[in-house]
Amino acid sequence: MSLTLGLSTAMSGLQVSQRSLDLISHNIANVNTEGFTRKTVNAESRVLAGRGAGVQIASVSRTVDENLRKDLRTETSNWAKSDSMSSYYSRIQDLFGRPADNTTFSHKIATFGQELESLTATPDVTSSQWGAVSAANDLTLGLNNMSEQLQTLRLNADKEITMAIQVINERLSDVQTLNEKIVREQAIGHEVGDLEDQRDQALSAISEYMDVQTYTRDDNTVVIFTGQGRTLLDSETVAVSHV
Repeated sequence: MSLTLGLSTAMSGLQVSQRSLDLISHNIANVNTEGFTRKTVNAESRVLAGRGAGVQIASVSRTVDENLRKDLRTETSNWAKSDSMSSYYSRIQDLFGRPADNTTFSHKIATFGQELESLTATPDVTSSQWGAVSAANDLTLGLNNMSEQLQTLRLNADKEITMAIQVINERLSDVQTLNEKIVREQAIGHEVGDLEDQRDQALSAISEYMDVQTYTRDDNTVVIFTGQGRTLLDSETVAVSHV
């Protein structure tokens, strides 16, 4: 009986070592894979009938700082918002022009004001009349052009929002699917570290478009909220829409 137990104990050590080597190979193979986290085998002593019977794998854990990951998602969302606003603001600024340019909107207003003053001083002079009309026409054309360009920017923003919402809804669906897979695989004793990596990737993709907060339940499923606390994913997804 003791010989059988000894062989079983030795075999358990070999099996744990083999699994550790497999995991090391997996880590090395994915060293350049985006979103992959290093996996570590957590071993524990195996006890049968009150006696030590070797070693067994308690769990396979990911090397990841969840608090840091959440902070990264928040900062990613803040950066994406600032970058998008900066892009549109710079284009609007181009419409107004630089202060030193004679083609700026403010310069056209100033020119129109000067021509009106000249017309007031010499209302019967043809050149004053023509100058006021020309300046008014130039200002009107500038206003119309700026209105068209601003409307174009608005349409572009609507298109980008529509595409962003499509990505968000797709990634929310991915997270829900991965939640279900993780629960199912855990129930039959399989490792879920790689599935958790995929879920984190989907969450990171969502954070590029909007501020999100997450909460992990005891069953390892993730619940997603907006930064304002509205539910995006609980037992089912809540599709985001845009009018």
